[in-house]
Amino acid sequence: MEGFVCHTVAPRSRRAERTALYVHGGAYISGIAPQHWQLISRLTDAGVRVEVPAYGLAPQSNHREAYPFLITRGERVVLVWDGLSAPWSRAMRAWVAEQDWLTLERLPAYAPELNPVELLSSSLKKRELANLAGDHLADVADATEQGIHRINANPRLPRSFLAHTGLTIRPPHPPNLQKDQ
Repeated sequence: MEGFVCHTVAPRSRRAERTALYVHGGAYISGIAPQHWQLISRLTDAGVRVEVPAYGLAPQSNHREAYPFLITRGERVVLVWDGLSAPWSRAMRAWVAEQDWLTLERLPAYAPELNPVELLSSSLKKRELANLAGDHLADVADATEQGIHRINANPRLPRSFLAHTGLTIRPPHPPNLQKDQ
């Protein structure tokens, strides 16, 4: 894509039904993060080819330099935008509205219900950190560590945090075990 390295991620087993242009989060100060790649993977699993530009970051670059790659290449494009409002100016909204080839999908600013760490944090806040008035940061660290030990003592609890988000951990099946073992 124009002036940027662009990664193309496509479905392996079938032809892509749509194309998504993924402008990742990071507020133009950090590059693409692992959770962005996870979302991109889910999109390709759903039959979407995803174009992921590695646009310039602040302070050397700004959001105006990222926009030129939003030009049609003779196909319909879905622009997946994170919830950051900084680049979502009135001028940008007007420009998007004029592009009949472009569909905009905005992600929520933050979806804590999709983050298992939020559930861990909530559990700690309800028990070990509830009404804690420590004299030192070490008091908070100690209480947090005790809470993590409590949670780890019940192997189902950490997995429940993950299950609540709809995510799974699929460890590889050891090659030396048969499936019925």
